[in-house]
Amino acid sequence: MVAYSKAAIRAALEAAATAVGLTADELEKLCISRTARPFSEFLGEEPGGYRPSFYNSNNKILADAYDAGREAQGDPRRAFRGL
Repeated sequence: MVAYSKAAIRAALEAAATAVGLTADELEKLCISRTARPFSEFLGEEPGGYRPSFYNSNNKILADAYDAGREAQGDPRRAFRGL
């Protein structure tokens, strides 16, 4: 499969951040502090591949942002939210 372009990842990052009331830079920093990975790396995964798991309510903002970013990309994957 073809990976997403940098422009597509940036557009999805902007959509994700807007959906949760943050700037793209704030979302990247928040994600790094909680997962040790920038948020844009999650959105850059090839279509049909990995989807992240966010197990507690503290990470709901990341799950919501991921879902919004994937929706902006037209990708059906959504974050796994655990129990």
